[in-house]
Amino acid sequence: QIICSFAGPFLGCCLILLLKWYPKVALCLLIQTIYNLLPIQGTDGGCILQTGMLLLLGEEKGCQVFTIIEKFTRALLFVLLFYIAVKWSFGALLFFLSMQRLRKVGIKTPCKRRALRVQ
Repeated sequence: QIICSFAGPFLGCCLILLLKWYPKVALCLLIQTIYNLLPIQGTDGGCILQTGMLLLLGEEKGCQVFTIIEKFTRALLFVLLFYIAVKWSFGALLFFLSMQRLRKVGIKTPCKRRALRVQ
């Protein structure tokens, strides 16, 4: 599952090579790849981290560590988005839309804990 979860970000990094010919597309791919690697449940980074924690620490301890890292990441993103909202006048709309997106990602079905395979 870790290898399969790395496939999306790896392809995104490979497509960044289009920077010379399509700079806007490459920038969008870079942002999407970075977002996809965040350790939040429902993203590739979340699946990679969760699977790694389950393999290294076992099911109970791995889930606890993953939950702590996910909460810290969400709090850090909240602070960053709030700073952007205060700094820029149009940031309030960006903040609201980003928080809606983060909330929807958190609702996604988690990776199966007992069977370490891609859904």
